[in-house]
Amino acid sequence: MITSMWLIGLLCIALAGAGLWLMRLPAGYRVERVQQFARTADFMQAYLLDYPRWQDWSPWLLHDPQTALHFFGPAGQVGSGYGWQSQSIGQGEIRTDAIQPGQSTALTLTFMKPFKSQAQVFFEFREVANDPTACELRWVMDAKVPLPMRPFVPMFEHMIGMDFDLGLARMVGALDSSAPHPRISFLGVCTRPVQSVITRRFSGPMAGLPDFFAKAFPELAAQAEDSACGEPAGIYHQISIKDHSTRCDAALPVTDAYAGADIQSMGGGKFYHVRLQGDYRFLAPAWNAAMGHARMQKHKLQKRRPPLEVYIKRSDTVTNSNDLVTDLLVPIR
Repeated sequence: MITSMWLIGLLCIALAGAGLWLMRLPAGYRVERVQQFARTADFMQAYLLDYPRWQDWSPWLLHDPQTALHFFGPAGQVGSGYGWQSQSIGQGEIRTDAIQPGQSTALTLTFMKPFKSQAQVFFEFREVANDPTACELRWVMDAKVPLPMRPFVPMFEHMIGMDFDLGLARMVGALDSSAPHPRISFLGVCTRPVQSVITRRFSGPMAGLPDFFAKAFPELAAQAEDSACGEPAGIYHQISIKDHSTRCDAALPVTDAYAGADIQSMGGGKFYHVRLQGDYRFLAPAWNAAMGHARMQKHKLQKRRPPLEVYIKRSDTVTNSNDLVTDLLVPIR
């Protein structure tokens, strides 16, 4: 009896401590991104109030083209908005609360499924100095989270920030197809064989990856000579969201004719296959979309195998960055 009382007492103390810790964590978060457009502030405000056009650029509707949408309210005015329902992206609605012509639009974003929450969204428009035909769009979201979800606030900030980056980049392309923009295709589950590769290792900030790959792949091609086969790839062994760093390999597949002793294996198995068409600057939001989409399709990620980035059409083979093609392979069980 005494032992049971002690255990109950310790449990109460632990729960109280956990509650105090949760209460000290941030109760919400703000995500903010800015993008310049070669359009006037009036045009951009009207464009964003045209809710049927959100299908052209939304980073969330991208995941399910079959999402059931219903539009309501007087078009382009306070009270207008749309609701959505989807097996992949849940259920909710966005509603226009206030409009300051040529300056800002305020909206309320309400999620009903997979969990209930609400956020305030703002679009702010500023003219660009010395260019009356351009404007700067500032996209802001303020959100509150339930007490049990507070430890995940940094993850929410990162993931939604990536969504904003993807949405703005797609919006640029929707307004000007010749501008650099991403096109993402969710191609489904695939199985890849194990490949023999030679590699170069990188550890450091992700900002250093472009220069590393630009140097590593020509070196690997020279090393492989006639035994090179298949497309070069990146193998991501570790990624730190907190300090934006990674440990990865530049890898080049080789045939059995390769005479070196430094051959390694590039993982085979089952992957969720996502394709990015567009500049390498869009890889981070594309990976965020790829990981999210695999989870939406109820796939369990296989963390013991590294994600792969396969360069199908590379910068040395195309003249327009919109023609670059990169396959993102998310390892799944």
